[in-house]
Amino acid sequence: MGNPDGETDGNMPDVDADTPRCCESGGIPCFAPSHAAANIEGSKAFAKRFMTKHKIPTAKGVGFKYYSEAREYIKSIGYRVVIKASALAAGKGVIIPATKEEALAALDDIMVYKKFGDAAGASVVVEVYLEGDEISVHTFCDGYIFKSLPPGQDDKKAWVNGPNTGGMGVYTPTDFVLTMT
Repeated sequence: MGNPDGETDGNMPDVDADTPRCCESGGIPCFAPSHAAANIEGSKAFAKRFMTKHKIPTAKGVGFKYYSEAREYIKSIGYRVVIKASALAAGKGVIIPATKEEALAALDDIMVYKKFGDAAGASVVVEVYLEGDEISVHTFCDGYIFKSLPPGQDDKKAWVNGPNTGGMGVYTPTDFVLTMT
């Protein structure tokens, strides 16, 4: 864990919904989302339910707590999917398989072999694969005023067919998003 001098032992935990509370209880000032807001990043299943409930455009997907149900679902569908470990997985918990066999192997890695840890392997979200560019827009709000940063593009793959980078390599401005001023 880190210390107030900025030194770490190289074993930093994921920033999650408990981070602000832990920092504040230790007297460390912290700029972070509230516990409730952090669940959007910390739980893919929660985020999917939230977006669906509030009609926020998102890929169609289903959350699963049980391996056997997720496996049967993947076997029953006829389209390409993305497999997401529901909890934080150090930026590596999203797998984009090219085939049904790869999707089943990804499910095994996450839920059976716990490749990303016990918490990340407790449940998954299986989404329809969407082709195209992805952007992120980060917006800060104090409850009255909001300010958005420019859209950024997150190159997910380390190389063309490489593993997920976990958000390393985000850049802005993007060449396909127009900025309105």
